[in-house]
Amino acid sequence: MARQYGEVVRLRPDDADAYAQLAYALGAENRLPEAVDAYRRAVALAPQQASYAQGLGTALSRQGDQRAALEAFEAAQRLDPELDGIWFEIGDTLRALDRQAEAHQAFQKYLTLEPDGTMADFARTHLAQEASP
Repeated sequence: MARQYGEVVRLRPDDADAYAQLAYALGAENRLPEAVDAYRRAVALAPQQASYAQGLGTALSRQGDQRAALEAFEAAQRLDPELDGIWFEIGDTLRALDRQAEAHQAFQKYLTLEPDGTMADFARTHLAQEASP
């Protein structure tokens, strides 16, 4: 799949969506450095597109760069505060950075926006663990 999207990008080098699709395909193939590069290109071409910044954050997180991932997630959140799952992504990244109080707030915001979201149980578990002595 990445090969096909690579061809689309070659033919349409100014198409942000093509780069985002390529990045997603590269991430699915666990080609994370290439996915990060493609997401960065998509973000550069369409800086107002929150989902591209979110995708960049996900790829950076999977690559192990939590600080850069948090920056990307926060950029996505500023563009679209109600973007699906963005508050969970921020909370999970803050948790990985051992910033528990901030993670707690982000998980609470996620649950406010998406009480039945796919990661709601994880967020509730984290909040319950933080409440335990």
